[in-house]
Formats: sequence, structure tokens, C-alpha cells
Amino acid sequence: MKKIGRNPPFPLVWIFVMAVLLPCTALSFLALRSADRESAYAERRFESSLAAEAGLAAQRADEVMREIARALEGSVSRAALARGSEENPIIGTPFELRGGEVIFPGTASEAEREEFLRTFGDFLQYGSTLPVYDSVTKIYRSDFGADVGDYADKSVPAAQNLSEQAEPKTLRGVQRQRAGSMIAADSDVMNEALSQASSEGFEIATRNVAPTAEIAKKPRPFPVQQVPAPAQEALVSEMPSAPEQLSLTVSRRRTFAEVTSRADSGLVPRLTDDGLAILFWAKRGENGEPSVIEGCSLNMLALRDHIAEALPDVLTDVRVLSVLDENGKPIVDVESLPALDWRKPYIAREISPALPRWEAGVWLIDPGALAQRARLTGIAVSLLVSALFVVIAAGSALVLRTITIETRTAAQKTTFVANVTHELKTPLTSIRLFSELLLSGKQSDLDRRREYLRTIASEAGRLSRLVDDILAISSRGRSYAMSPLDLADLAKDVLSRLEPGLAASGFTVTLDAPAPVPAKGDSEALEQVLTNMLSNAEKYSGDVREISVMAKRNGKTAELCVMDRGIGVAPGISGKIFQEFFRGDDSLSAARSGAGLGLAIARGIAQKHGGDMSYAPRDGGGSVFTLSLPLDAGQTT
Repeated sequence: MKKIGRNPPFPLVWIFVMAVLLPCTALSFLALRSADRESAYAERRFESSLAAEAGLAAQRADEVMREIARALEGSVSRAALARGSEENPIIGTPFELRGGEVIFPGTASEAEREEFLRTFGDFLQYGSTLPVYDSVTKIYRSDFGADVGDYADKSVPAAQNLSEQAEPKTLRGVQRQRAGSMIAADSDVMNEALSQASSEGFEIATRNVAPTAEIAKKPRPFPVQQVPAPAQEALVSEMPSAPEQLSLTVSRRRTFAEVTSRADSGLVPRLTDDGLAILFWAKRGENGEPSVIEGCSLNMLALRDHIAEALPDVLTDVRVLSVLDENGKPIVDVESLPALDWRKPYIAREISPALPRWEAGVWLIDPGALAQRARLTGIAVSLLVSALFVVIAAGSALVLRTITIETRTAAQKTTFVANVTHELKTPLTSIRLFSELLLSGKQSDLDRRREYLRTIASEAGRLSRLVDDILAISSRGRSYAMSPLDLADLAKDVLSRLEPGLAASGFTVTLDAPAPVPAKGDSEALEQVLTNMLSNAEKYSGDVREISVMAKRNGKTAELCVMDRGIGVAPGISGKIFQEFFRGDDSLSAARSGAGLGLAIARGIAQKHGGDMSYAPRDGGGSVFTLSLPLDAGQTT
């Protein structure tokens, strides 16, 4: 019969690995990956919400500029300009351009007039040029004019001449919006548009800020190789060093005459050493001829106030929202917070060509909070998944161990039944055989008849001990009648009954018990223990048939030792001999029969008495089995 050891059989381990461990590991891995993706998704969603807030702030600032332009276009008149800021605080220094000469109709101071002429005088009167700003997306939508579908498919190159003044192709609103959005969203398209704009004479500026969020790090600086050779030198000198970004606002120098030829009114911003100045102009007709230009400079303080009022809530518990001017300074500062690095917003959006180098941005109050939140979420999910994996693995291992134990026990019980059947049959066969010989009357020799009777008595005793062992193993919960006893006397009584049979088998038995060894216990149960010990010594005897029994005190312990010169116990199995059903050789053809219960029963009885049973190899060969019980100090010594 196949033996099942301490380790589980290989097929059972394979089933466990394939059915439990591998699926559990795969699911844990997928859960951890999902946790990482969820953290990244949460971070990206947070970035998107802040980007939407920055976009809303930029849109509102742009709307303020449009409303100002519409209001000035509809309400500015000579009288209104003369009254200036008294009627509209956004009006700075009013002017008229008649016959190429600037006239100041209002009550502006001499210093204001000098500042105005220093900023815009040459541009208005003498044909000098100023950078006129526009969005590269707007240029693409109007002047680029390529078919959106073809361009999106990259089948039609984007190398359209921006300076051509041919009437642009008619695009529907959806197509035009899609074309502009494509430039803003796609870095490759953006780079191509910027390089084309540079080759057509537009100046490419850099932004005031370097946003730190991943979704804000676009567009990337385009390769110089995409720019035609004549424009490369100028472009290289203006290329930003990392991590600066190129602006979506481009400019081209134009005269005032070129500006007025394209529209009836407008805003012309100019960046100076003193900051941003903005000029509003509008054509006014006299006698049906638009020969007069009227306008004003904008009051930048009033403009800042208008834009600040239009912004959403500046401060929340996680972010600060503000608008930076051309110098990178916020128009709305939050004094209660520690100093922020205004040059490095989390998210930023350019506002409008009317406000070049102005940015609407979002700054995190605690820049590490988002990463920490995502990290904590990932750690929490990882710990949860790890804990579940450990629980599942531990539970699976426990189930595997239980199945292994049950399988081993079932195999041992099967072996036990076979061995017990064999053990019961052997003495019964001997008893039946010799009984029939005696009954037949054929044996008249008195000595032989006595030999038959001794064999019958020995086999009956053997049968009785086997039945006692089976009853003992099946009634583990039995209670014992504890009473004072002397282990030395108990050993004498047992040996007096068993010594004739042992002597007949050729054994020499000695008892060493010079003094009483007091203990407490059930004498019948302890006699069974000693009987099993002596039976074991007899069964596993060698050529030297010698058994010694010793009863002694060892400190506070009463000990009863049985020593033999038998075959001993192999080192590899010495720790298993007290297990139920364990036998060194459990095959039916084993040289020594048994059910593997004697030592297990003996140790169980000893432990019920508060003691134990132990084994040690004997010097010179053989075994030493020791029954240890608590010494009864209350008895007379």
C-alpha cells in the first residue's frame, strides 16, 4: 500500500496551484494594476478639472476684453472721449487722428500725453510698425484654409502660404472649430503650424510660465529642421530652453495703415519696458468719409479690476486661481497663503492675443497633496489586495493541509484495518489450531500438551492486549480513577504476570526498584502502559534478548524505564513513533506485525496523568522508553 507522508502528494499540490494559487495570483496582479491605473486616472481627472477652471478664467478674461471693445466701439464719441474717465473708467488717454496727426480732445495731463505719444505716437503718425498679435489657431482657421478632413488625414500638406491674401475657402463652423481644436490639442499639428508660421515671418514667443501638470506640457518645441533655412537662424535665437513652452500667440509687425485696412475698429496691445499698453481705435466718418480715427488708451488699473471681478472664486481649499500679467505677476494675490512660485503654475492657459503674455493659471496650495493622495490610494488598495491574497493563500494552504491530513489519516486507517484484521486472525488461528489438537486426544505427551496450553494462553493474552488497544483508541475521552500508587510495586505486579511468557520466549528480565516511587494515577491504565512498553521491547528484540525495567525518582518526577537490546529506532522516524497508526513498515508482509497504536496509546495515557512518554537510544544498542509522571510528594517516602 502506498504510504502518504507528511508532505501532500504531488497531484494534490498541482491541483491546488492550478485551481487556487495561480488564479489568486493573477487576480491580485490585475487588482494591483487596476489600483495603479485608478490612481493615475484620479490624478488625470483632477488635472482635467483644474484645466477646465483655468480655461474658464481665460475665457472670462477674453470676454471682458471683447465687451470693452464692443462698448468702446458703440459709445465712444468726441464728447465721450473728451470726458474720458469721468464717464468710463476704462478710458485712459483719448485721442483723434486727423490728417496723420494725433490730437488730444480730453483733459489729459501733459505727462499722460507724453506717455501716450512715446508709446503709440510713431505708430499712429509716422508709419512705424508694431507687433500685431494673433492666435495661431485663428490664423489656421481663417488664412490656412486647408480642407479639414484632408488635413486631419495628413493627405494634404499644411504648407499653405500664410501671407497669401486670396479669399479663404468657405468652411462650415464645425469644420473651422475642429481645425482650431486640432492645433490646440495635437502637439504634432501645433508644431507644424508654428514652424509654418515662423517660416512666413511670424514671431514665435515663449510663455511666461512653465506649467507642471503633464497635460499642460504641450506644445513641445518643434524641431528647427521643419523650418525653411532662411528662418532657422532667427528661430534658433528665440527657441526656449527646457522646460519653457512656445506660445500659441504669434505676432507680425505691421503699420497702423495696414491694421486699419483690415477692420473698422480694434485693440492694439504693445509690450514696453514699463509693461503692457493697449490702444483702442475706431473709424469715424465725416461727410460719409471715414477720414477720422478716434480712440483711447486703456486704463490698465481699471482693466485689471474688470478682469479680477469676472474671475471665478480665487481661493479654495486645494488651489489658487489667478491671472498673471505680462511680467508674470498676479492681478489678484492671496496674502494669507505662503509665497507661491507664480512662474510654475500647475495648469495655465493663455488668455487672448489682446493680452499678450497674460496667463490664467491654477496653483496648488499643497503641491504634494495630489501625489500623496494618489500614493495613499494606491497603497491602501495594494495593502487590501495583499491582505486578501494572504488570507486566500493561507486559507487555501489550510484547506490543502487539512485535505492532506485527512488523506493520510484515511490511508492509515485503511492500513490499520488491514493490520488489525491480520493481528486478530493470527492469534485466533493459533488458539484454534492448538485447541483442536488438544480436543483430538492424539497428543498424549503431557509436556507437549502443556506447551499447547501455554501457546493458547499467550495468544489469548496477545489478543486481549490488541482488543484493549482498540478500545483505548476508540475511547479517548475516558476518565481515570486517580489514586496514590507506587510505580515500583506496579512494575513488580506487571512483571510477575508477563515474566513467564517472556522467559519462555528466551528473554532475561530484570527489575531495578530499590525504593518506592510514589505517584498518582489509574493503576489499570498505567499497567496497560507498562504492558505496551514490554510488548514493544519483546516485538522489536534482536539477537540479545534482554529487558531491564527501572523505577526511580528524578527530581520531582517519577520515572519508569524499559530498556532493551533490540533493533532500536531509525533516526529519521524517531519523532513519529508516537503517532497513531504509524509503523516503520506498515505492509502486511512486514517482519513484525502490529497496528501502530501501542506507543500512541501509552503516551496518551501518560499525558492524561500529567506526564509524558519519551524515547532515547540506549548505549551499546537498543532502546530506552521512559514513562514520566509527577512525583507524589504527599506520600510517605
